[in-house]
Amino acid sequence: MSNTPLPLPSDQSGSDVPAPPARISRFAITAMILGILGMLSPGGCGGVVLGFAGIILGSSARARITRHPRELAGGGYANIGLVTGMLAILISFLWPVLNGSVEMNRRAHCATNIRCIVMSLTVYSQFNVSSFPCVPNTAHTRRYSLDTAIDSGTTNPDDAMSNTPGGIFGGKAAAVDGNPAACLWLLNLTRLAQPKLFVCKSDFFASPSPLKTSTGTFYLNFQNCRSLSYSIAYPWDASGRASPYWTPKNEATLPLVSDMALAGSDNTAGRGPKSYNSPLHGGEGQNVGFNDMHVDFVNKVDVGQSHDNIFANAIDGSPTVAGVTISVTPAATAVSDVSASNADPSHTGTTAPFNIFMVPVRGTWSANWR
Repeated sequence: MSNTPLPLPSDQSGSDVPAPPARISRFAITAMILGILGMLSPGGCGGVVLGFAGIILGSSARARITRHPRELAGGGYANIGLVTGMLAILISFLWPVLNGSVEMNRRAHCATNIRCIVMSLTVYSQFNVSSFPCVPNTAHTRRYSLDTAIDSGTTNPDDAMSNTPGGIFGGKAAAVDGNPAACLWLLNLTRLAQPKLFVCKSDFFASPSPLKTSTGTFYLNFQNCRSLSYSIAYPWDASGRASPYWTPKNEATLPLVSDMALAGSDNTAGRGPKSYNSPLHGGEGQNVGFNDMHVDFVNKVDVGQSHDNIFANAIDGSPTVAGVTISVTPAATAVSDVSASNADPSHTGTTAPFNIFMVPVRGTWSANWR
């Protein structure tokens, strides 16, 4: 009898037959994707919905993987879905608070900018016959442009301002004649301010204008309409001279500088109750700097003297501006019509209450010239 062992049955041979690999749970992968998407969608119900979906699918995937460990894999994906889903819900609930905190910081920074501008105006007046900076306005067309930077041609800011004959800006005066923005630019040339002071952190379209050209010569104005976030009170009277309110008066009810004023069709009721406010802070209101150097954040526009609407070129206690032109003309001409269709009777006065009109800088909602 042979000593050769008998072969074992095929199912008991001990041969290594590889088991089929466990497939990754689709629920686990989907849970991870939904959780990540939820974290990327804060500020609304989308993050909450995606977060809950990620948690539900992640929990279901973990349960299935536990019951069928040889068939299903992907427990790590399921855990990621659970964690990111919970974070998505938490971020969605905290987002309004976090976002509001960021905006409050921007408002505070903006208020500091405006306060510094008003203070610089006051310091300037102490050396310039008690008048805030004011470029010539001989034509008095009440139209101005911010579409092209103007080169002074000199590397000395004092020469750029006092290139006689001709007074301020000398032979270049015609290029900035009647331009309110150039009045503010004088603060940069006199070293009382820097271009970045005129950009609000809530103005996502704007960036500081360079002070000099690439050759070192000084500009005579902001480089373009996206270099300025703030409006000033129209600084001239009906005859083209500096207005009587364009001087230090220590008057707490006399607005001088504000967040960018509405322009043209932006000043309509079509965008709801916030449509009359500056868009820089989400339409919630605007920082306004007054003649006594204090700054208030106000949620309405009738904050001038006698409840004057500072964004309308007329004394009007209500937000309506019927019959008043505040417009930006077509982009081909790139000029702003300050008050061409109005007689501006209050600008000829010498006593309060004054009609303050914050001059528009650009199409406020589009950041472009129309």
